[in-house]
Amino acid sequence: MADFDKYAQKYTEIVEKSTAFSGLPVKFFAEVKREILEIILPTKTYCKGVKILSLGCGVGSLDSHLHEMGYEVHGIDTSVESLRIASKINPLCHYIHFDGTRIPYPDGYFDIVLAVCVYHHVPEKLRKPLVIESYRVLSDRGINAVIEHNPFNIFTRYAVSRCELDRHADLITLAKAVQLIKHDEAPEVKGVYFLVFPRIGRIFRRIEILLGALPIGAQYIVYSIRRKKTLEAYDQ
Repeated sequence: MADFDKYAQKYTEIVEKSTAFSGLPVKFFAEVKREILEIILPTKTYCKGVKILSLGCGVGSLDSHLHEMGYEVHGIDTSVESLRIASKINPLCHYIHFDGTRIPYPDGYFDIVLAVCVYHHVPEKLRKPLVIESYRVLSDRGINAVIEHNPFNIFTRYAVSRCELDRHADLITLAKAVQLIKHDEAPEVKGVYFLVFPRIGRIFRRIEILLGALPIGAQYIVYSIRRKKTLEAYDQ
């Protein structure tokens, strides 16, 4: 939290510096994530009033895209300074400080919980409790989605090694992320690698999904659908 408060004002500059070797602007990576989410998430989730939680939202770099997709966007983060910047950048989104333990929303409040490059900053022993909290605030049929860096991609590892904010990062493999977000009410977890092509366009994302089992993309997404058990199911 202290690091993110300290570097919040320079967040974009820091990320640009770490990825400069690619020749791609920071906004490219946000646009690619939007494209993969538009393809991965069920079409019915794109409607006015669908609530999405941006877990560990930082300065809200992706939140404007989520708002443009039609979501009611709520962001939480442990960094107060990051939230202040996010609120200024995205005045139509809703931001609340997060103590890192309990998500400050009631049970079943969200249709989607999205964590983008968050869990590699979370100490391993605290990851599963955070996943459990994510499912607590998910509605029935709600989607839990996690995007993370692919540690098998050499360019990703190089970018991470150059980033001040990632100096304590503990990158997670897709296989471990799948196990991490498995839950009694969400036992089926899907995952694909993406960010193979340095181009904007859904056609590239669709090709990446076809190649999704190969660990060549710079990042990956894992996701599951929560299906609440009925009282009868618990009795059985």
